[in-house]
Amino acid sequence: MPRSLKLRLQCIPAIKSSLLRNGFPSQKILAEDLGIAQSTVSHFLNGKPVDYANFIEICRGLGQEWRDIADFETQCELVETQSIAAKIAKIAIVFVDQPPVGADNANARSLSNNILFQQLHQTLSAAGHEVFLINNSSDSRSYLKLSDYFLMLISAESAASEMVLEQLQLAKELHNLTAKKPAILPI
Repeated sequence: MPRSLKLRLQCIPAIKSSLLRNGFPSQKILAEDLGIAQSTVSHFLNGKPVDYANFIEICRGLGQEWRDIADFETQCELVETQSIAAKIAKIAIVFVDQPPVGADNANARSLSNNILFQQLHQTLSAAGHEVFLINNSSDSRSYLKLSDYFLMLISAESAASEMVLEQLQLAKELHNLTAKKPAILPI
């Protein structure tokens, strides 16, 4: 149930005219009778959101069934818009693959890692997330500041490399300074 409700626009004229029929010649008298602020009654009568409990109380005072005049559709649209916006994540992906020199299967492993990297990027983008690809030459600090998640694909050979340690240190510093963002996800 929403914290606040508002009148449906098409109900406003009928509700305003019901003031006098219910013995309230003014908004001020209704507010005093109910023990709530006049501004709350004014907001109610002008179709602005008011606290859920106040909405129901004003409806009772005016002899109205609150479910019949509440604008639930606008509330649902607002909640849907907020939840959709909250689900879109900004993800920074860094891929570090430094095969050892002279390794026989290094090229095959590097190719499969690149395919995984591309699949992750495509899947996350298709899901509606903003994906930033960070490579060795990118300005990783600016991307990490914008990111909710830091996804780091690390090969066994590159796990202790200086670049990996720098990236993780930077992400950890930002994570500690901001609202726990970016979340660090090493793979």
